[in-house]
Amino acid sequence: MSFMSMAQRGDSTKYHLYKGTGQSIVNGSGGRGDLRLTLERVGGSDSNHFPGGTSTDMHMTTDNYRAWVAAGSPGGSIHNIENADAAYYKSLGGQLVVTFTPMKVGADGTSGTDGSSGSSGTNGTNGSSGSSGTNGTNGSSGTSGSSGTNGTNGTSGTNGTSGTNGTSGTNGTSGTNGTNGSSGSSGTSGSSGSSGIKGATGTSNTYATAMNQYTNTNSDVQFDDLYLTGRLQRELITINGSGGVFAADLNVGDAFVINAVSDTEITMLVNASNAGQSGTILIINGAGASFRELPPFMKTPSGAAIEWYDAPGGVSIISYFVVDENNVLCNYIGNFA
Repeated sequence: MSFMSMAQRGDSTKYHLYKGTGQSIVNGSGGRGDLRLTLERVGGSDSNHFPGGTSTDMHMTTDNYRAWVAAGSPGGSIHNIENADAAYYKSLGGQLVVTFTPMKVGADGTSGTDGSSGSSGTNGTNGSSGSSGTNGTNGSSGTSGSSGTNGTNGTSGTNGTSGTNGTSGTNGTSGTNGTNGSSGSSGTSGSSGSSGIKGATGTSNTYATAMNQYTNTNSDVQFDDLYLTGRLQRELITINGSGGVFAADLNVGDAFVINAVSDTEITMLVNASNAGQSGTILIINGAGASFRELPPFMKTPSGAAIEWYDAPGGVSIISYFVVDENNVLCNYIGNFA
């Protein structure tokens, strides 16, 4: 065993102390002997004072590479084995400044106490950033938002203009007046007597002929009993509709005519004084004629809905009898042909 001190070139105060064991001499290049041993550092300068070690040329007195460069770099490369000069400088290796201290073989002394730890070195530079991680999976969809409130209602449209009224029908010609009947001669008066019996009444001529004349009056005539030996003629009153509505006014007649149009509505103007009246409504279909239901006070048998006959030119009638202003009994007969 031996100890050796390996110092920095040019500064012997900086050194490392090694313990050498297993020494042997082996044949070296150029007929020289090489000393080989195992070195274990046991002391010397710390890493801050003298950082060099066996792997640096800070201990060398001669550097073969520097010598080769100083010689002009023969062979172009120190590793060119075909160039004798390059091979020579490569074989020189390096020379270390080593101080050997022989030691008598004996037991190893105890190790000295460890020196205090040197101060921490400066932090190394940060490493490069790692690659980005893969994207996470998409989150589940959120719940749907609540429904919005309903919008406000739009403004009402304006009313359409009313249709024009149809033209009035022409009045029928008046009938001629009947001739006046001649007056009968007066009977002779009976002679006056005391409480005598009444004399016979003279005969009268037929008075009824005086009623044959046409009386143009709006006044009501009331009879207790009326017996006709001739005909009874009613005046047909044409109803002019308004917007498809045809209203029979029972105060002006009892025989009416309606020229039906599309969406025809038939009704009556009735009051309490019309109770007991009866009459007829004649319906003549125009092109495209159609009908609405009768109003509730115009009642049909069993309350049945009328199946209107609406072919162009078709003729139908409604006969009626007035019970009171809320009940008019009606019967419809269609398609007279």
